[in-house]
Amino acid sequence: MSIGPGNHLKAIREREGISTAALATAAGVSERIIRRVEEIDGTPRLEVKARLVTGLNTLISGKGYQTEEVFAGWQAHRRHAKR
Repeated sequence: MSIGPGNHLKAIREREGISTAALATAAGVSERIIRRVEEIDGTPRLEVKARLVTGLNTLISGKGYQTEEVFAGWQAHRRHAKR
């Protein structure tokens, strides 16, 4: 399954050397949620997006990521897409 144009979470996490487990702990979410977000199996709620970005920022030094940057151009899951 390919990563869509709006999902930069996995690329950023891997570039920063952050494991799924470490991000899950820092963000207060399960590893399963992170895997689903990275694989675009569902659209995370705004609260989950915010937790993931906050967790990411607590684990890195230097650049602080913004939600829009990590999830730029995010497309709603087909079940939630407007018709």
